Amino acid sequence: MNYAIIILLWLLALAAAYPYVKRVRNPDQHLLAAYMIFITIFGAASFFLFAVLTRLAAMMWPQALGQSGPLLLMAVVSLVPAFYLARWQIRKPGMQRPPPP
Repeated sequence: MNYAIIILLWLLALAAAYPYVKRVRNPDQHLLAAYMIFITIFGAASFFLFAVLTRLAAMMWPQALGQSGPLLLMAVVSLVPAFYLARWQIRKPGMQRPPPP
């Protein structure tokens, strides 16, 4: 697969996340902060989960990585928990700090 297509798909996912974050975020959070939290956590968690699943699959079933079916399944399995983790982070209320003395 061409890297330009992958980058284009990632940019489309970033653009599609903006309206979702705008609708779901906690009202006390700024929109840009909520968007950055969502993108950072979603990207890091999905990368980590996909890397771990790929490593485990390579150790257990090395022939499965040559096919697109198992890789697609690992991608979906890594994206779903990452999405829910990022959504949970933007929906929860921020820390309430006491006023300065």
